[in-house]
Amino acid sequence: MSSQSQAPSQEALKRLIVLFGATGTGKSSFINAALGSGVQVGHGLRSCTQDLQIVWGSMRGVDFGLVDGPGFDDTVRDEANVLRDICTWLAEAKRSGAKIVGVIYLHRITDPRMGGSAVKNLRYFREICGEDAMSHVILCTTRWDEVKQSEGEMREQLLRDDFWRSMVARGSTLKRHDNTPASARRIVAEVMKNGGIDLKVQEEMVDEGRSFEDTSAAHGLREEMEKLIAKHKKEMEELRDSLTTAHSSEKAELLAAIASAGEKMAEAERQWKETLNNMNNELAAERNRQRWRGFTIALGPLSFSVRW
Repeated sequence: MSSQSQAPSQEALKRLIVLFGATGTGKSSFINAALGSGVQVGHGLRSCTQDLQIVWGSMRGVDFGLVDGPGFDDTVRDEANVLRDICTWLAEAKRSGAKIVGVIYLHRITDPRMGGSAVKNLRYFREICGEDAMSHVILCTTRWDEVKQSEGEMREQLLRDDFWRSMVARGSTLKRHDNTPASARRIVAEVMKNGGIDLKVQEEMVDEGRSFEDTSAAHGLREEMEKLIAKHKKEMEELRDSLTTAHSSEKAELLAAIASAGEKMAEAERQWKETLNNMNNELAAERNRQRWRGFTIALGPLSFSVRW
C-alpha cells in the first residue's frame, strides 16, 4: 500500500473511506499505519474546513482516499461547528461526484467505560450515517497493545452487547486495530470490498435540499444540549433540597456547590441560546434562498428560467 501526494484520480474519488471517532482515538495514527509514516495530506475536493483532510493511497493498484474527520469537543459551540463542518463537507463531496464506500468508527479499548462525551459522539455518528448505511460501517477498537487481552475482550463484549448492539444488528462489523500497519491494511481492505453508499446526511442535504440546521444530526444536537441543561437544573434542585436538612457545618459547602451548578447551567444556557440563534438564522436564510432560487416555467415546446 502506498500514499500519493499528487492530485487524486477519478477512481480514488469514487472510493472514499471516512474515519470518525472522538478526539484521541487514533484516526491520524490509523491512516499513517495504513499508508506509511510521513504521508502527504491533500485536498482533492473543495473543503469547507481545514479540519477534514484526505490522504490518497493505492492498494493492489486500486486508488482510494482516507478522510480524517475531526472529533467532537466538549463545549456546546465547538460541537455545533464541528458537526456543521462534517455534514457540509459530506454534502459537498456528494455534489462533487465523490463516493463513500465505507466508514470506520474508532474507539479506544483502553477506555474503562463509555462516558457522556463518547455516548454523545456515537449518537452524532449514527445521525450522520443513518441506519441504511450501517452495513458499510466498521466499528474499530484501537490501542489493544495497551491493555491486557482479557480486559480488552471484556470491554469489547460490552460494546457489542450494549452500546453498539443496534448497529451490529444492522450489519456493522467489529474489528480490532493493534497499531500495526498490517492491522490497518486488513481493515482498509475489508472496507474496499463495499460498493458506494450515500450517508443519511448526504441524502438530506443534497437529495432533499435541506440545510444543515434542518438535518437529523442538527436535531440530535438540539436534543443533547437540552438534556445537558436539564441535567444541570436537576443537580441544582437536588442540592437545594439537601440544603433544607443539612447541618450548619455542611451548609457553606452546599451553597458553594449550588452556586457552581448555577454557573454551569447559566453558561450552558447562554452558549446554547447563542448556538440555537445562529442555527435558526442560517436555517431561515437558507430557506429564503431556496424559495427564490429559480424555477422553470414550461409553455408547450418553450421553457425559460426565472431567477432573482
